[in-house]
Amino acid sequence: MDPRPKPKPAGAPAQRRGVPYGPVRVLLGLLLLVAGALKLYQLGFEAEDDGDGALLLMLFAEVELLFGAWLVSGIDAARTRPWAAAAFLGLAASSFFQITAGKCSCGCFGGLSVHPGFALTLDLAATAAILFARWSAPTAWKELLTPVRLAGFAGLALAIAVIGWRQADLVTLTGIATADGRPLQDAELVFTGPSGRLDLHTDHDGRFRLALVRPGRYALSNPGRVAEPPPQPAKKAGRPSAKSRSKAAGFMPPPADAVHWIEIPACSENDRSIEL
Repeated sequence: MDPRPKPKPAGAPAQRRGVPYGPVRVLLGLLLLVAGALKLYQLGFEAEDDGDGALLLMLFAEVELLFGAWLVSGIDAARTRPWAAAAFLGLAASSFFQITAGKCSCGCFGGLSVHPGFALTLDLAATAAILFARWSAPTAWKELLTPVRLAGFAGLALAIAVIGWRQADLVTLTGIATADGRPLQDAELVFTGPSGRLDLHTDHDGRFRLALVRPGRYALSNPGRVAEPPPQPAKKAGRPSAKSRSKAAGFMPPPADAVHWIEIPACSENDRSIEL
């Protein structure tokens, strides 16, 4: 028997060394499943804004869940491999746009604050892993990269870049509300601004959490606390005025709520102190 290895037939794809694509796609699919689930959890239990930003974030999370499940399942893995590379390249582009816009968090993992720089590194590493992982079947990139498909890959990457960039527009604000230097315990707070009217309550320590709202200028009021009226000059003794008679009879209109204006920044902020 001839101990020498038999030569490979002409045209057979060369087997490259490296990590096979199977574990790579499963790991990245699980990453997308976790990211989508965290977004939906935040939208379902913490979101205050119900506008276009929240709707866009929900749609993005659902797409992540579907594509993550597809990668994990391994259905037609060879043909979907270029689409996976385009998707993570689009995520990398969105992280880059967020860095240039000065975003503090990429919004990739729901309420977890992740800097866009870290997300950019992770997405580029994922793209490289997809491109350079070893083929598990005799398939070549040239069989998949036709001009029509290249246009589709570019369109997918661009769409994900724009949507992923916009998903970080919703921010979170947490802090403590005080009145006369003391925590405003178990009180109702009303925020009115770009996200509409938002009602929430402070805890026993005066802490509050405002999740997934649009940044901008908000009017903050506390219906249970009213501004003290300005001091009135002493009146001369004599016949009581109509105003004082109506006050004694209980017909005085209630004073307006104290209003405090705050600016919610474009980056999520923790431990904000607000004095009412």
